[in-house]
Amino acid sequence: FNDAKEEDSTSLGIAVGSLRNFYNFIHLHINLKYPNISLTPDDNIYISWRGEHNRVFSVLFLPNGEDARFVIFKPNNRHPKRQIRISGTATTDILIETVDPYNVLDWISE
Repeated sequence: FNDAKEEDSTSLGIAVGSLRNFYNFIHLHINLKYPNISLTPDDNIYISWRGEHNRVFSVLFLPNGEDARFVIFKPNNRHPKRQIRISGTATTDILIETVDPYNVLDWISE
């Protein structure tokens, strides 16, 4: 909130729907490692985890209070110099289930 106000004193701060969405997600998944948290220019919350071998899982919490956009970067085992990028949109209550086939929880959970 303070960062948003510092950049633009007329900013309302964090989008309420995005904050609610983020809060609900974090409370559903208390076993997650602490992510890097940032605020987009639209005042939405964006979180990201970085793991070994250039693994990345990032989530943008949309202001409607339910949806999130996500992206996963993971190594391409058949082509070691390349990466696989998976992205999509899901409601936050099924986000972890949606990314489960990509073993994201293996490296973002404690």
